[in-house]
Amino acid sequence: KLAKKKPLTNILELEEWEVESLDEFNTRRQELLAEIASGTGKQRISKRYNLARFYFANRFAVETLGVLAELKREKPDVENDPEFRLIRGGASYIMHRLSDAAADLTHDSLDGLDEGNFWRAAVVANTGDLLAAAPALTRAGVFTKNYPKPLQLQMGTLVADAAVELGETSIAKSYIKAMKKLKPNDAQLAEVEFVEGRLLNFKEDVDGAISIWEAVEKKPNNRMRARATLARIQVLVELKRIEPKTAIQELENLRFSWRGDFLEYRLLRLLGNLYLDEGFYRKGFKTLKQATTRFRNKEENEKLVKKMKSVFSALYLRNGADDMPAVKAIAVFEEFKELTPSGQKGDEMIRKLADRLVDVDLLEQAAAILENQIEVRVKGLLKSEVGARLATIYLLSRQY
Repeated sequence: KLAKKKPLTNILELEEWEVESLDEFNTRRQELLAEIASGTGKQRISKRYNLARFYFANRFAVETLGVLAELKREKPDVENDPEFRLIRGGASYIMHRLSDAAADLTHDSLDGLDEGNFWRAAVVANTGDLLAAAPALTRAGVFTKNYPKPLQLQMGTLVADAAVELGETSIAKSYIKAMKKLKPNDAQLAEVEFVEGRLLNFKEDVDGAISIWEAVEKKPNNRMRARATLARIQVLVELKRIEPKTAIQELENLRFSWRGDFLEYRLLRLLGNLYLDEGFYRKGFKTLKQATTRFRNKEENEKLVKKMKSVFSALYLRNGADDMPAVKAIAVFEEFKELTPSGQKGDEMIRKLADRLVDVDLLEQAAAILENQIEVRVKGLLKSEVGARLATIYLLSRQY
């Protein structure tokens, strides 16, 4: 017999705190504040907790954190309560303070609780690893159906995105349909339609996906505009339906409108590769270096560094830099010389660059390169050979 699935363990009970209008919100808030003011002892703490639930249910994240801070001051051990941790972590998540959210949501009190795992996965997804988070999100996505509309839209859309990532098209379609039924505003609709575009692209309806993403780019949601632009350009580049220089120009514009999360990393990665492919070597190396240094923990960094080293070797070991002006060639080499291979290949690369500089009478620069090679790289017989070459360059430059 097949084992029955265990029921999901939930923590939040938010349905009673949902309001339909701003007037209703203000009226309910005043009632809750009055209850806190008139309460004493444990009753006052309980009423303050209700205010936090109310704010969180309606996505007033800053206000939620303020109430929880006061609640903790009055009752320090409340931090051990799983609901407290989940609400505080969820409020930080809504504000995109992912490190703060992770600190709360990984607390021991949430271990083994499905709703806690759901929010933990949401944080992982928003750091850029949607694939790793997707199973937990789709498994516990049912929680979102009981959330008030503001939270349901945000978290339900995330579940749809996770379903697309796993190729669960029917689940994604049902969540997208459900989110649209909630009558989202334009900013919220941008999030739903972005995922709908991903679903169409997964189903190989590329034109449909691009059409939806172009519509998202016109909606008042900066983050979704950036994601839609990047997704559209990436698909067009892969299908060779856009000129690389046009794609570069669009990405350069996008780079100044969005910074600071996994989206910036993906943008830098795509832009850097396009630069290198189009022969803009300094820009390419610089952009990919920024990606790998700003986002040090990304698994894709190894591939990026490998590509940088491959292109660098092609330039200076296989004569690719011969098409560059000599001054530019040495400038690029000096700026990114950490990409020089170790061992014999690296030594050969340096000597080739020195020879190139000698050919165009840049003797001082050639001498500096070989001096450094003698000091830090070569030993034994090879060191004497490089020394003899350096001596020749000194003679040519009249430094007898």
